Amino acid sequence: MNHIPEHREYFKGETISSAISSTLLPRFLAPDKAKAGGRDNFRNFTGLHIGDNTSMGISIVGEAYGNLGKNNGIIFMGIWGLFLVSIWIVLLRYSFDNHLFFAVIPIVFLQVVKAETELVVVLNHLFKSLIVVLMFFYVSKNVLKWKLNLFTFTEHNNTVINQHD
Repeated sequence: MNHIPEHREYFKGETISSAISSTLLPRFLAPDKAKAGGRDNFRNFTGLHIGDNTSMGISIVGEAYGNLGKNNGIIFMGIWGLFLVSIWIVLLRYSFDNHLFFAVIPIVFLQVVKAETELVVVLNHLFKSLIVVLMFFYVSKNVLKWKLNLFTFTEHNNTVINQHD
């Protein structure tokens, strides 16, 4: 927080927009897109030098501050929290129809909860893991014809009905 804005201007959303575009575009379409590792952002945001073989991130909170400043960074973190909660709620809703979705929630949110991980890494993991999970369930149900949901909740009284009875 001493380096920005005292020695360097705020990034004005540069790394945030780069993280979003890096998540949406595959590397063959955007060969210069942001890479994981955090070294460059760490140097730019803190002004500290770390070795070329060292990987250290500034975290999403640090990125929000370095891009948007204190107040707008707080607003960004609130929006980021609402975004994550919306994904969480969708997965939970699917979990009531198919209990295996409970097992994939930790996989989807693995990188999200790490403190030192930057936005580009978190977004990439979040979206790619969601794609893999959704593809797994789609192929399992429609191609392999697996019956993955062993239990169903009724909407009226929230009692469990065993489908095998």
